[in-house]
Amino acid sequence: DIKKVLAKYKSAEIGPYVDLLAGKKLIEKEPVPGKVVKVSRNKVLGTTEWILSNGMKIVFRPSDIKEDELLIAGFREGGISLLNEEDIPSAMLLGDALSQLGVGSFSATDLDKLLSGKRVNIRVSTSEERDGVSGRLSPKDLETALQIIYLYFTQPRWNATDYKTWMEKMRANYINAESDPRKAVRDTISLLMASHHPRVTPMTYKLLDKVSLPKLQAIYKDRFSDPGNFTFEFAGK
Repeated sequence: DIKKVLAKYKSAEIGPYVDLLAGKKLIEKEPVPGKVVKVSRNKVLGTTEWILSNGMKIVFRPSDIKEDELLIAGFREGGISLLNEEDIPSAMLLGDALSQLGVGSFSATDLDKLLSGKRVNIRVSTSEERDGVSGRLSPKDLETALQIIYLYFTQPRWNATDYKTWMEKMRANYINAESDPRKAVRDTISLLMASHHPRVTPMTYKLLDKVSLPKLQAIYKDRFSDPGNFTFEFAGK
């Protein structure tokens, strides 16, 4: 069988590698820009604040603590506390799912290739009391970072095939983790401190059965469909 495969490809015409991402842009069609409706300065904190026409609040504080780094933290009140108990397992994995599924028309792998040479790390998450978007980047890559944030709000990528692959990996990881006695101790302590409350149950491979792509989509749409509810803080040069 191996000889047949080798013989088949020895006679095949294999063309040169074609980079399907060459010339691709994160955003093909530029969005309609909004406006700054209010600017204020806080002399005590040394910040400048902008209110945008969609309601979003932007806060910037210059910092020279670290060279060539800009930190972004976007948040709104809410988080897992507003969800029903049956949706908590999906919400706990929302950030991981989004980072594995990509944005717009780009898979996570395509996005890594497209961002080659840039220092941009953007992540979406939801905690007990907040929904958030965080980022660490080089100031020269700010525009790219803002484009990714825009796509997370407007075009999260819900690919069923990639979701299935990711879920299979997650299941294998959690099954392997069950054999780690340190995890058993951590989980036991967490359960005891919370009196076995279902809202703080540690994630296990059994709980993965309660996670689904439709639930992830519904939670994300509910928590991240309106960026105007967010405050974004920028710190750096």
